[in-house]
Amino acid sequence: MPLKAITLLKFLFGNAAAIKEIASNKSSFWLGLVFVLSAGFAREYDGEDLLHEPWYLLIPLVASVGSSLLLYFLIRIVARNRGDEKFPLQAGFRSFLSIYWMTAPLAWLYAIPYEEFLSARDSVYANLTTLEFVAIWRVLLIVRVVSVLYNCRLFSALFVVMLFADSLAMAILYYTPLPIFNLMGGIHLSASERLILNEAILVGFLGWVTLPVWIIGTLVIISSIVRYDYTQPLPWRLQIQYSEKNGIHILLKMIAILSLLIWIPVLLKTQPVQQNRYQAEKLLHSGKIEEGLNFLSARKQDDFPTYWVPPPQLGYSNPSPSIEKVFIHLLKKDSDDWVFQIYVQNILSHTEKERRYYYFSFFKLQKLDLEELELLVKWMENEPDKGPRFANHFVREINEFERKAEESSDKKEDITKKTIDIKRYELYERIQNLLKEEDWLDEED
Repeated sequence: MPLKAITLLKFLFGNAAAIKEIASNKSSFWLGLVFVLSAGFAREYDGEDLLHEPWYLLIPLVASVGSSLLLYFLIRIVARNRGDEKFPLQAGFRSFLSIYWMTAPLAWLYAIPYEEFLSARDSVYANLTTLEFVAIWRVLLIVRVVSVLYNCRLFSALFVVMLFADSLAMAILYYTPLPIFNLMGGIHLSASERLILNEAILVGFLGWVTLPVWIIGTLVIISSIVRYDYTQPLPWRLQIQYSEKNGIHILLKMIAILSLLIWIPVLLKTQPVQQNRYQAEKLLHSGKIEEGLNFLSARKQDDFPTYWVPPPQLGYSNPSPSIEKVFIHLLKKDSDDWVFQIYVQNILSHTEKERRYYYFSFFKLQKLDLEELELLVKWMENEPDKGPRFANHFVREINEFERKAEESSDKKEDITKKTIDIKRYELYERIQNLLKEEDWLDEED
């Protein structure tokens, strides 16, 4: 009988009859494919420039095929060792992939535009919570699917699926760029970056701690030797009987088509700002700093995604382009537009206020020549509020500079010619004078 919309709804809540109906319907393969493509739009409609980088839409498709294939082989290994008869590999995987794809509607939750009505930190928290919720739901649903299709205990299916899910999560976490780990207060991250890092650390910790449990449990399930009563269905035997009458109900077809068409008006609204973001990042990352900054300044902040900060990403390793060069370009422009202010705020948000515990610097004075350094110092001196806060960013670097100068002086070397430039020394002193005006520098912990 044709696959109905109510069947899909029941399937998403783990109904056994719905699971078997979808697995045995050959048309569910194409329906699932449409849903996966729709999930790609839900993930990226407000996150990537899909005109220049349409391949982002294929990430869920490629990832689902690869991950489902790995899980399928793991299940087949367990099933063969638990008494399953030989089942056509291709036909079995097509059915498993179809039902794997049918979980894609859960990813529509990713389309909720939290950034439009929440703060930067709260929107990140909401997105992470949604990601965790959908991931847990899908894992539990796949556990139920394996239990139903292979006629095995739910507990046994849980170990096998969790071994796969845990290993996959650790692999994704390993290759995902994350904010730099905040060691001993040495790196000050924004609230959003701290939240992302904390969640990643928690997931990594739980993943590595529980991984041995899933490995041991799966090995026990695989190696179990049980005498079966052959008058009853064997444990872990694939229970799929393809129906001769396939098809999809008209209502479900309309839902599938609508799940793609609905993104047309959405993309018309969200993609212009993503295209601006893409162009700005492309110019800045390629070293065309002046062109990139001019591109930004020629537009309003509302012409770019909400809470977006232009490159470089200071909270991450190997930020590009050089923040020193970007900021000096802004100073030379003598501009006080939103672009300048967003860079100032970004640098200050990654600056520790307690110099005695500051071990890391995103902005290094040594990368500036004398002309650039003097330009920076003059700006700090003309900023009674931000200047001293900015100067605090360079405490450790200046102290290291002075230490080398003293060592050179002890050796009776000409420090003005061999070790340091007297002009640079004077500019550093002017930065330190800004620090002396700050009372909080002398406060005790």
